[in-house]
Amino acid sequence: MVLQLPKRQATSCMYKFYFIWAPDRDQWCTARKYSWPASFQHLCKWPPRCSAKMQFTVLCRRYKTPVSFKVEDKINAITNMNEDLLSMRNWCFNNYLLLNPDKTKLMVFCSRQMLPKLQDFMLSLLGKELVPVQAAKDLGMTLDLHLTFNDHIVNTVYSCMSRLGQINGVKHAFDRGTLLTVINALVLSKLFYCSNVWANSSNCNTDKLQSVQNFVCRIVSGARKFNHVTPILKELEWLPVSGQLYYRSATLAFKCMTSCAPHYLTSIFIKRADISTRTTRSSQQLNIPLFRTATGQRTFYYRTTTIWNSLNLTLKLSRTISIFKKALKRKLIVEFLNSWLSKLECSIINFSILVFNCSIVPYCLQKAPMGKDNKGCMYVCCWWN
Repeated sequence: MVLQLPKRQATSCMYKFYFIWAPDRDQWCTARKYSWPASFQHLCKWPPRCSAKMQFTVLCRRYKTPVSFKVEDKINAITNMNEDLLSMRNWCFNNYLLLNPDKTKLMVFCSRQMLPKLQDFMLSLLGKELVPVQAAKDLGMTLDLHLTFNDHIVNTVYSCMSRLGQINGVKHAFDRGTLLTVINALVLSKLFYCSNVWANSSNCNTDKLQSVQNFVCRIVSGARKFNHVTPILKELEWLPVSGQLYYRSATLAFKCMTSCAPHYLTSIFIKRADISTRTTRSSQQLNIPLFRTATGQRTFYYRTTTIWNSLNLTLKLSRTISIFKKALKRKLIVEFLNSWLSKLECSIINFSILVFNCSIVPYCLQKAPMGKDNKGCMYVCCWWN
């Protein structure tokens, strides 16, 4: 569950700070340091000391309090959060700051089976009841209750398509290099924004994103609407959307395994050798969590572990991240082109069989007598066509 507290009145200097409140609530973890006016130095003491049941995260003047609890402990969770909200309200009033409950959003993340058990879940802030919302936007991403990211994908596709429509109207004024730069800056950067978060989305959402990439290929190459996009991807040396998501997730997995990622990501992965004393061929692979549900298998932990175990040893032993990226992209492009060629061969074979049978069926109809055999030939004709 995430509770977003409203923005406070401050200057643009506030946007330069990124604070994480430590779990022990006795120190600040400062990620970026910039100078700011002395009148805002008292804000470094935010948030106030309150119950240790909530962990605060302060990011760009947005304050989030994530809390996890079981359904049986719902009443205790509501009580603790209301007490913490009261402490925050008192601290803001003592420091001459205002809270706007109209901009405060409460969101509960749970499965579809548990959602009916939390119908009466609500909090109170400044006399207003905070009811859970269906979706909320945080750091450019639209989060929904079940983390399907359907709303985020729809909004992303709509925004990218509108930008591509504008670029398509003025593409004659740019050369190909400039056109690719503009599209990468305005469209593709937004298309794959936070892709490691929503990469576990459904295939239907991936198809929607693929339509955006197809439009990009037709703009760059000048192809018509119904022309095949795969030759254009081959010419541009681009991967399809599914390949791009795999490439980005594998790159993050490599960073986690080589300690190039933050500690909160690298610490969640466990090797099989750490939990078993037996020496096997898979001792150096990651331990795959036992998730029986599809929801558990869509998590970042499960997806990254599965991808890392599927990589060959040559890629895992890459010395630098740049070498890993080049080798992985070359491998994925070759696999994509081979699969496309195999599908093309199958379609050519099927087309030749269809033409062959279309030339045979009229001969069967001419030789077959009237009655059941004629009906049978008509059935064969309809089936082959």
